[in-house]
Amino acid sequence: MQDNFVDYLQQSAVLANLEPYMLSILAPKMQFRQLEPHEVLIEEGEYMDYLSLVLVGELGVIKNKPTGEQIHIETVSAGSCFGEIVLIDSSISAFTVRANELTGIATLSKKAFETVLSDYPRVAIEVLRGVALMLSLRLRQVSEQLSQQC
Repeated sequence: MQDNFVDYLQQSAVLANLEPYMLSILAPKMQFRQLEPHEVLIEEGEYMDYLSLVLVGELGVIKNKPTGEQIHIETVSAGSCFGEIVLIDSSISAFTVRANELTGIATLSKKAFETVLSDYPRVAIEVLRGVALMLSLRLRQVSEQLSQQC
């Protein structure tokens, strides 16, 4: 899979607006990781400083209730991402994220993104544009859900 890294990155919604040469600049700054089924990527409450792109497979996003019950929030499938806000504001993870099946992800740390911002500002702007579109879409979805409950 690592050989076709750029091909997989092109399928990511958050990077859809990047030209192939921009993806070639970004790819070496990213880390590839394979997760086994049920392997936890990050626990709720842990510090998170990276964007994760799901290349293949899927991740489950889980919220832990004070009672110990776990609530499934969403499934993040190939082409989707999570943690995009950390490129703007590093934070504590509000959810546990776990592989539902064998899953390949690519991560971009905030530090690596800041290097891209310094060395290749046009690439960083396009990444941020994709992040802004993704955050806007999620905000609209939450607003729609809230309006249906009223």
